[in-house]
Amino acid sequence: MYDVFPASIRVELELVLRLAAACGLAYIIGWDRESHRHPAGLRTHLLVALGACGFTLAGISLGGSDFDRSRVAAQVVTGIGFLGAGVIWKSPEERFVHGLTTAASLWNVASIGVLVGVGAYLLAAVTAGLSFAILRSRRPPGGSPDRTPFPDRVRVDPYGEGE
Repeated sequence: MYDVFPASIRVELELVLRLAAACGLAYIIGWDRESHRHPAGLRTHLLVALGACGFTLAGISLGGSDFDRSRVAAQVVTGIGFLGAGVIWKSPEERFVHGLTTAASLWNVASIGVLVGVGAYLLAAVTAGLSFAILRSRRPPGGSPDRTPFPDRVRVDPYGEGE
C-alpha cells in the first residue's frame, strides 16, 4: 500500500491538529468569559491555550533524550500565573477583589493546552467540559462568585507585637 503522506508530514499534521484542538476547547471557555464581558475574553483564552500547547509541543519535539518534559509544563504554569495576576484587581472604593475567576479560567485553559500538547485529548476535553459547566453554574444569591469580600477588620502583624 502506498502512503499519501510521508511519515514526517503525518507527524506535522498531527501537531497542527493538536494546536487546533487546543484552540477549539479553549473557545468554549473563552466564549463564556467574553459573553459575560470579563477582562480576558475569547481571544485571550485562545492565545493562552495555543501558546501552552505550542510550548508543550516544542518541548516534546525539540527536547533530546535526557530532556525533562515536565519542566515545560512547569514554566507554562509560572508564565500564566503572571498573566493571571494582571487580571486580578481591587477597587479602592470597594471591598471586593475582581478577576479571580477570570484568572482561574486562564490558568485552566493553559492546562488544556498542555494536555492537548501531550496527546491527552480525553483529559483535555473533560477539563474543558467541567470548566464550562462550572463557569455556567448558577451564581450564588446576592452576588457574583468573582467577588470575594474582605473582612472589615484585618490587621497583619508580621512581628506578633499586637497593638
